[in-house]
Amino acid sequence: MHMVAGPDPRITLVVPCWNAGSHLRPLVESLLAQTETSARLVLVDDGSDDGSAALARECGRGRMEVLVNERRLGLAANWNRCAELVDTRFFALAHMDDVYEPDFAATLADVLDERPAGAAAHCMARGIDSHGAAIDAPQERMKRRAWSGLDRADRATVYRRLLRSNFIAAPGVVWRTAVFREFGGFDPRLRFALDWDASFRALLAGYELIGVPRALVHYRRHDASATAALGGGVERYREEAEVAAAAHARGAAAGLISAATKPSRAALDHLLYDVLLDLEGGRADAARTKLFFARTSLPGGARDPRRACVAAAARCGRFGCAALRAGFELFLALRAPRVHSA
Repeated sequence: MHMVAGPDPRITLVVPCWNAGSHLRPLVESLLAQTETSARLVLVDDGSDDGSAALARECGRGRMEVLVNERRLGLAANWNRCAELVDTRFFALAHMDDVYEPDFAATLADVLDERPAGAAAHCMARGIDSHGAAIDAPQERMKRRAWSGLDRADRATVYRRLLRSNFIAAPGVVWRTAVFREFGGFDPRLRFALDWDASFRALLAGYELIGVPRALVHYRRHDASATAALGGGVERYREEAEVAAAAHARGAAAGLISAATKPSRAALDHLLYDVLLDLEGGRADAARTKLFFARTSLPGGARDPRRACVAAAARCGRFGCAALRAGFELFLALRAPRVHSA
């Protein structure tokens, strides 16, 4: 079934789906409520066994095209499958458990219409829990540090900030379809950092990533999310470190960063925060595994003083855990700028 989208849609909102569960309905309802009423809505189900495709047909009310893959592709390949189906100038991968503000599609599509050098426009995200209640997630507060002056930042500045951390929320990106296809789409070899890698390649291809400092996506944080389901081991950090190292080398060769720029510690930062979450959740073995990996396998991890401090705190039980959390919150309070997010 091909949805009736109205005259000449300029944007496709396509949902890569696998066992979305109860979070699918609020997502679809938020897509149906878009002020960009001509948007094409598509869901690509990757072999769900929880009735996600049927639920999408039901709550899509005839406006959403629902396709089911003949065989399970996996997250990265299904993201590329979604992009292949796009026949409009712009598209967004609408994540299956998130919720979108009504003007998400129109706002970011307008930006791309106004800025032809933009490979993508992206917005801020606000965290919500599994029940839809707003939360001020530390991850979002960390990302807000990178948004200061982003509307005036050139490609090189954005590239440097991306090396420090992936501050671009994957569900909040609208891509220019032709440019996305020009640089090859998502790397199917990746499982965790494919959106980060695509951002680097768009900038290396000579295009801009345009930030819109408004929270137009409510990003759901819960243990059953698609990326969380990929596993809780150390492969995520290994992949992030590899993507960052490649981006550092390519960025230096392209003149977007200096060859003397310090290597990215984004993977280590991510790992150390996850260690804190493990300690708070009573997962001492998982914390030790991550810290060992950081010391032995992540660039700079062996000598990084933060890793040593976290390891020492981990040996101090509840007191050490509480001290880590207090230090992290103090850091955020001192460093995170106030940015408009509504």
